[in-house]
Amino acid sequence: AGVVIQVEKDFDEKSLLKQLFSEDDTYIESPDLQDKSTKELEELLKIAIQNENYESAAKIRDEISNR
Repeated sequence: AGVVIQVEKDFDEKSLLKQLFSEDDTYIESPDLQDKSTKELEELLKIAIQNENYESAAKIRDEISNR
């Protein structure tokens, strides 16, 4: 009755988050986001929202919208 869809991830979520949301940086730079695929950005957006990092989520959302 149900369909199970398994999505393989070609990238490591944690390494992407560390790269974009490192503690040393207080903001995300646009060039960092511009280098990411839309799929990567959508995944980062989900994670940022789950972690209640709304400022970063807004920047990621804006980058997706600009494409």
